[in-house]
Amino acid sequence: MQYEVPKGWDVLPAHNSGAPPADLSWLREFEFLHACSRTLLRLAPHSSGEVAGPSHKPTILLRALDPACLSMPTPASLNDKKIAEEIGASLEALSEFGQVSSHELVSLSDHLFMIFHGTIAVPAAGAQLAERMSQTMFATQHKKMLFLWSFMAPTFAELAALPGGGIILDDSQPIELQPALTAK
Repeated sequence: MQYEVPKGWDVLPAHNSGAPPADLSWLREFEFLHACSRTLLRLAPHSSGEVAGPSHKPTILLRALDPACLSMPTPASLNDKKIAEEIGASLEALSEFGQVSSHELVSLSDHLFMIFHGTIAVPAAGAQLAERMSQTMFATQHKKMLFLWSFMAPTFAELAALPGGGIILDDSQPIELQPALTAK
């Protein structure tokens, strides 16, 4: 698999292990998820040095999840809408993926993709309450792994304006992931 990083975006440390939650009730979920997945890539727009607006910048994350480890069946055709809905519910149950408010099942360049829309809470620096960011997630199965691209931005308008980048799965035609085309 190849992923084309959008122009003007920087690769950041992936934080594969993340910071374990202090709350013991969430620690088990955290350990389970991180035993069954890896963050492969984390991107943010190139910083211009200006600090204005929300404290969180748009972000793109690419994760690899083991659907067998997570007990997630994956859809095999566009008719498997119920399975896509179940995956959305499973992702929502894992707090790191945020709230999933809608889902779609589409074919892009002969590859089946699940697209999830929603919001995600991110810790705000120096604040007790987390900030909400709009999110679109693209997920596809490839070589027994579920690859999940998560596009996040402080507002819906910023999310729709994010560049997606292109992916190539084996020898397929390039596939453009565009949050603006699917944003709801």
